[in-house]
Amino acid sequence: MPVLENLILIPLEIRFTIIPESSFFERTVNAVEEKKQLTVRFPQPVFRYLAERAQAENKTLNDIVVEIANEDRLYRQAGRVLDEIGLIREKSAQAYGIHPDSTDDLRKLREAEDE
Repeated sequence: MPVLENLILIPLEIRFTIIPESSFFERTVNAVEEKKQLTVRFPQPVFRYLAERAQAENKTLNDIVVEIANEDRLYRQAGRVLDEIGLIREKSAQAYGIHPDSTDDLRKLREAEDE
């Protein structure tokens, strides 16, 4: 039977993990990963939806909320990139005139490659 001396139990997202004492600080620093704690109050229908989705996807409620927040962050970031592309197009049109749309030419090239 293994000896459990010099081991420390630490909570990691509601689970307890046994790790050697020598690597306690190294693993603790890596496990935290700059996560912040936040208390959020949801209306009952929203909470019910999140809980049902978590159960259906076999994830924690925290996983679902983080996933939704990250998707929103990426969506907003993409919107800012599209806005910047629009500004670049406007500046390019002012400086060099409007270039013809190349969409049809690109489709023809792709179709030719597929043949």
